[in-house]
Amino acid sequence: YDFIPSGLISTTSPQPLLTDAQETIYHYANNVGSHIKLFEQQYQNAAIILRDQAEDRSNPQKGAAVESIARALEDLGQDLLNNTGEVPGSVASAHAALAKSYIEVGKNLALIPKTQGDDDFLKAIEAYNASADTFVKNYIALATLLNAYGITFSASDAGSVFTFSSAGL
Repeated sequence: YDFIPSGLISTTSPQPLLTDAQETIYHYANNVGSHIKLFEQQYQNAAIILRDQAEDRSNPQKGAAVESIARALEDLGQDLLNNTGEVPGSVASAHAALAKSYIEVGKNLALIPKTQGDDDFLKAIEAYNASADTFVKNYIALATLLNAYGITFSASDAGSVFTFSSAGL
């Protein structure tokens, strides 16, 4: 048995016992994660839509597709603010920041297809990029906070949207 390589077989380990506070945060994260996953499933081709609109800015259908994504981002942010149940106090400020970031990203994205001329287009992209940077920071802040509380998720948990892995690298 000494010659059999170790670490080749992956097993799952049971979820550790959670305190009441951790369990509340775990359920919260799964609830929020389900909203985010639903958006991601509905807009799997968002990058293609954005690229197509940038390459053909005069096409109204491509602009409308970008505006649809923008509305969905704003709706997701509003949904997170209003319809995710009770938000544990320990993550409330990170939750609110993330929700507001979704709204801001959506608003700035909606401006891009409405621009006239290259200068306005670039200004709109810069505004969008700035709000996207803030969004990423807020998303990572919430994920880090969940990790600090010792919350882990299996791949099948909706809260796994807050887990970063090296898969595919």
